Amino acid sequence: MIGTIYSSSAGMTTFSEALDIVGNNVSNMNTPGFKGQDMVFKDLFYENQTGLQNDGSRTTDNKGHGSDIATTVTRTSQGELRETGSDTDLAVDGNGFFVLMEDDGNYFTRAGRFEFDKDNILVDSVTGAEVAGISADGELEKISISGLKSNPAQATTHIDFTGTLNSNMDDGDTYTIPDDSDDPDEAAIHVYDSYGDKHQLIVKFTKTGFVEGSTTQMIWMVEISEKDGEVLATEELRYESGTPMEDYDSVLVELSAESGAAASIEVDFSNTQMLSASSSNVEIKEDEGIDGIPIGSLISIDFSEEGKMTLNYSNGESVDGQQVALAIFQDIQSLELIGDNLYKATSEEAPVYGKAGTIGLGDIIGGKVELSNVELSQEFTDIIIAQRGYQACSHLLSVSNEMIQQLFELGGKR
Repeated sequence: MIGTIYSSSAGMTTFSEALDIVGNNVSNMNTPGFKGQDMVFKDLFYENQTGLQNDGSRTTDNKGHGSDIATTVTRTSQGELRETGSDTDLAVDGNGFFVLMEDDGNYFTRAGRFEFDKDNILVDSVTGAEVAGISADGELEKISISGLKSNPAQATTHIDFTGTLNSNMDDGDTYTIPDDSDDPDEAAIHVYDSYGDKHQLIVKFTKTGFVEGSTTQMIWMVEISEKDGEVLATEELRYESGTPMEDYDSVLVELSAESGAAASIEVDFSNTQMLSASSSNVEIKEDEGIDGIPIGSLISIDFSEEGKMTLNYSNGESVDGQQVALAIFQDIQSLELIGDNLYKATSEEAPVYGKAGTIGLGDIIGGKVELSNVELSQEFTDIIIAQRGYQACSHLLSVSNEMIQQLFELGGKR
């Protein structure tokens, strides 16, 4: 009976500690990237007694002495991925951990609550540790957008036109881009100087007539000016049998501004034609018919499934950035939990660093975080088991105590 007291007492302690594990799981059910834990029980030492029966056979008596905690096991199942509305929040869909770099070494996490700090370096929003990227040669590096908060302006260098000039127009008649429609901005020609300032050009065609002595070559005068009325260039365009003539199919425009910004723009009409039509219709050629962009400010950041960062700017430009690193371990159970959603590698388990989608690593999902994988239904079940186990051990302890008390009472009556 004394042994029963020790066994039941050990069981009560074990079930109490199991309840601690459940309590930690439940309290972290809203912790991003948290992985629930399960406690593994083990039986304690045994008393093994061997004896002889009357018939000469041997018997073995094994008496156990309760239970204890063997280890805690981390649940590795995937948590739900939930959108956060933040471009820099990341989640791992599959295997792998984000790598956080501190002065005393690297730490690992599944909680991807990241942000750019005042130095434009991507850091963990909880600990402030730097999020590791991975270079082309596989080396870990900090992820920075320093110098990338804006995108530089590019001056316009060319405008390529396509379309038709109406040969039925009378000599001296004009056709202007943009025309006098209800929404002339739809046909407006917007160009940019070297400072990124926008200018609007007006292009006016005037039918002049045939080249002297020719019945096939037609002259059109083209005048290019700014919207404020300043004429920038006036040149001849010539068409032979409706096709632009070489050396008469382009105009060079020098754009300048009071600020000192400038642009040298080649205006190309080689893809236009002159035909008998109901009206003229000349427009900028699709697909790179005009270049030049204003200064752009950073408006959003995207991350691909491979963890590649893309920076998007207000001028429509996009720039590729660095790539987020991931780490993988042969035995996740060997990692040491240290709080703040962080794991630390032990000396027996070295991490392998790589890019998402390689060496068994999962994908990176931008704008989302992984939630805890704690399931309340499982925790409630574990609570009931721990409670009933504790009650049973407690009842067993009480019964053993009562039996010992009765034994003492019997001994006292002699």
